[in-house]
Amino acid sequence: MIARSLRRIASIFFLAATIPLSRAANEAAFLDLWNFHAKSPGKNAEVIEKCRAFVRDNPNDPYQEPARSIEAWHLLASGQGKEAWAIFESQANNSSSPEKAGAALVAKGWLTRRDRDHVAAALKVFYRSEITYPANLEDLQNHKKIPAEDRPPSVDRFGEPWDYRQEGFAKLKGFEGQKYHLQSQRLGLLSDLSASLRIPYADQLKVKATQILPGDASGPIVQFENIGSKGVSMLGLGKASKQFHLAHVGDKFILVCDTAHWKVIPKP
Repeated sequence: MIARSLRRIASIFFLAATIPLSRAANEAAFLDLWNFHAKSPGKNAEVIEKCRAFVRDNPNDPYQEPARSIEAWHLLASGQGKEAWAIFESQANNSSSPEKAGAALVAKGWLTRRDRDHVAAALKVFYRSEITYPANLEDLQNHKKIPAEDRPPSVDRFGEPWDYRQEGFAKLKGFEGQKYHLQSQRLGLLSDLSASLRIPYADQLKVKATQILPGDASGPIVQFENIGSKGVSMLGLGKASKQFHLAHVGDKFILVCDTAHWKVIPKP
């Protein structure tokens, strides 16, 4: 009986040893990464290495996906698109935690900007053939000059149709179809890839946390205030407003993101 009990205890310890342990968020290491990135946005190679070191040294950390997302942005900024797009593609469809849902939001934003460039390229091919832009994007799908493999997606990465229309010249009548308007409904003015890369990182995320309230089992509720304008948002962990997503509420800071960038916000 004693021997059987000892064997049972030993087996329990063996199983426990083989189960990966979840790790708490390494806030200090992520904050160090964030501060370096925020102070040295042009030092792409150094930030990329810091992101990779954080991921390597902190397995199972909830900040891993935000770190990989920041790495992808610096890869894009330094012209390393192949590596950047691979990261964003790997993150776009994983929303199993508030942090991963934030990374998916950022990834879909940048992938949509890349897809918009594909639509714009197809529009140029159409124009060279027809000397006008199409009345609607469906005309691109069967055009003889656009190979099947070059036909752009009919929806963005959020599953929404493109906001597209023909345009003419404001002061010249009879030249309709010589220009066009093309945006993602979700991204609006932040739809253009090159223009979005020129925006200072997180410059558009002008919010501050003003209060943390008790929430439910999923986490607390945070009250945010828009800086420089009126407006208050109340968000639970893992929830999003039209402006941003609440990804993490830590001991020292709050982490939010939108369809382009992340931002560390001091706790109130």
